[in-house]
Amino acid sequence: MRATLGYERRDERLHRGWLRSLLEKLGDKPHLIIVEAPDARTRAELIAYRGKITFAELLHQGRFLRGSEAVKTLEQLEGEARIAVARLRETIVDWGPQLELGIKGIDLQHRQLVNTLNRLYQGLLLGEPGPLLRGALSFLEEYSRLHFRSEERFFERHGYPRAEEHRRQHRWFIEKVRELREREALGETTLTLEVIDFLAEWVARHIAGSDRDYAEWIRRLGGQP
Repeated sequence: MRATLGYERRDERLHRGWLRSLLEKLGDKPHLIIVEAPDARTRAELIAYRGKITFAELLHQGRFLRGSEAVKTLEQLEGEARIAVARLRETIVDWGPQLELGIKGIDLQHRQLVNTLNRLYQGLLLGEPGPLLRGALSFLEEYSRLHFRSEERFFERHGYPRAEEHRRQHRWFIEKVRELREREALGETTLTLEVIDFLAEWVARHIAGSDRDYAEWIRRLGGQP
């Protein structure tokens, strides 16, 4: 997972107050916590940041709990469990030379796209309410449409031979974001670390791979991107 910096796994016997003790040990940096019981009837995913649980989902004895209800139930669990803790990055995509294409307008738009993903990620880490996260997700969808149209006009202007394959990638991403936004609005899903990680990984790979391909193609033709 792009967001994690390595896992530490251990088997522990839970006792009342175990979660509070763990938070004190983790300090202020963001962490992902996974809790699993041996019987597979209990599994929790938590994000801890600045000494608080900012995201919580728990499957326990056939019930699916979120937020404060999940935390309250977890704090009272006792018995054997496997706990995995991973330090999380402060940003999910770091802008740098690996993402720069040397096309000024496109690079500026890519940077805004990266900033939007980092805004979504930070919102999740901070436990921002759903409406704020949904607003950031809607902005990601609309800005992606705008940016992809700019790229596609660029293809047409320069006669890029792999334009149609590139357009298919754009359509796929827009559809994924639209579907996620609609399902989240209906309460069918929620913005999780895995979801944002997936979006960020796609964008970073797309810029460093497919987008770099067209920039280098133009250079080989002797053009100025």
